[in-house]
Formats: sequence, C-alpha cells, structure tokens
Amino acid sequence: MMGETVFQILIVLFQALLYATALYTAGSLLIIRFLPLPNDLEKALRKSVFSRSLPVSLETTILLIFLKTGYLYDEGFFGMFNLDVLSVVAFGPDGQAALVRIIGLAVIAGCAFMRAPSMIELAGVSLLVFSFSLTGHSTGEPRIVLTLLVMLHLLVIAYWVGALHPLLIAVSNPARLEETAHLAERFGNQALFVVVGLLTVGMVYAAALLGDLSALRSSLYGQVLLVKLALVSVLLIFAARNKTRIVPALMEGDEHAATSLARAIRFEAVCFLAIFLVAAILSSILTLPAS
Repeated sequence: MMGETVFQILIVLFQALLYATALYTAGSLLIIRFLPLPNDLEKALRKSVFSRSLPVSLETTILLIFLKTGYLYDEGFFGMFNLDVLSVVAFGPDGQAALVRIIGLAVIAGCAFMRAPSMIELAGVSLLVFSFSLTGHSTGEPRIVLTLLVMLHLLVIAYWVGALHPLLIAVSNPARLEETAHLAERFGNQALFVVVGLLTVGMVYAAALLGDLSALRSSLYGQVLLVKLALVSVLLIFAARNKTRIVPALMEGDEHAATSLARAIRFEAVCFLAIFLVAAILSSILTLPAS
C-alpha cells in the first residue's frame, strides 16, 4: 500500500512537471506573439507545444486529481478511485483549478486547428495561468491582490521559459549566427523588464504571504522560499552575464560566444526545473507560518 509520504512525493513531482509544461506552453505562445520569430523557429515551437507540453499538461492535471484523492483517502493505490473522496476533490478548489486549466488548454488547442485570432489564443493562455491562482496560498486574503500577483509572477516566468527553446535551436546552428545574435539582443532588451517584473512581483507576493519577513528565517516555509530566491538569483546572474558579455560577443560574430550562450541556456533550463520543484514543495506540502 502506498503511504502518505509516497503520495506527497508523487504530488510534488507531478506538480513540478505541471508547472514546467504549462508555463512552457504559455510562454512559448507569448514569445511567438511578442518576440517575432523566423518561420522555422515558430513552427518548431508550436510543434513542441501541441505535440508535447500541452498534452502532458492536460494529462498531469488529471493525474493530480487522482493523486490528491489517494492522499486524502490514505488507502493505497486503489484509494485514488474512491468516488466519495474523488467527488470532494473534483468539486473543491483543486477540481475548479483543473477545470479552468483544461478549458484554457482546450482554447489554445482549438486555436491551432481553427486558426483563430491570436487574441483568443492569448485568452487561453490567461486561463491557463489564472488556474494556478485558484489553489494554494494565493487563495488567502486579500484574494484579488494575491491572484493578480500570482498571475503576473507566472506570466513573467513563462515568458522567460518560453524564450529558452527557440534561442537554443537558433544558437545551435552555426549558419544562423547573425540571426541568433539579433534574436538574443531583442530578448535581452525585453529581459530587462522581465527581470524587474520578476523581482518586484516576487518580493511583493512573498511579503503578502508571510506578513513578517522575519518568517523567512524562523519558519520552514520561509527557509524553503529562500532556496527558491537563491535559485532565482543564480538565474539573474546568468541573465546579466548573457546581456553584458555573451550577446555583445555574439553580435561581433564570435562563434565561441554561441557555445557559451547554448551552455547558459541549458543551465537556465535546469535552474527553472529546480525552481519548479521547490515551488511545488511550497504549494503542495508546506503551510504558511501563520497557519
């Protein structure tokens, strides 16, 4: 029989996977909309979204409902299918969030088949991001403020995550060095606002949740949050290095800079995976100090 701890571990892992795939989906579509890409890069990005990240987001959303049911019922694997507990989860905040997320994913998928206007696709992205504000600590008070902070926080992260894949594809092709340099420069200019937004919204959100910043040191939640902040700091250091050293060298035609940028992008992707794992622990297992 699966114990409570096993369910907690599975919930954390699949919640991290959900963050990764859903934000990659949202971010890729935002990048296509606000950072115009060459046709081949846009096609590659859309193919990755509709054949991989979007289906995995959908499957993970559904699987998490059953895992949370099994965790609550605490009767092993078969407890995941207890209809009474399943109905409680499905009609509670987790089920509401899952429903909104599935609708958002369906809107995005429908736009691909019907060639709907980009504004409808962005509406699907908004629903996808909004769904994460319906569960976890953002459901506290002031509800509207926390919801807006979560959405802004996730949109900023999604945009950064969405840029990594097309940049990596471009930089891995020596024949398009100049094109890659201009693409990296455009994103670097936008990244200034992304970084400022990430820091500002993240700090305000942390302050709103904790109330007293001394809880960063005195509570387990705060200490784990500090780990997340440390990982974000590493990302910001790499972003600054990319903009001030690697991209200018790439603009001058330095092929070694392309290798350095590819390495930095892969490292940033690993950092994001670690951040999603920590975020899943914060949202799925730990309680706020005030609780």
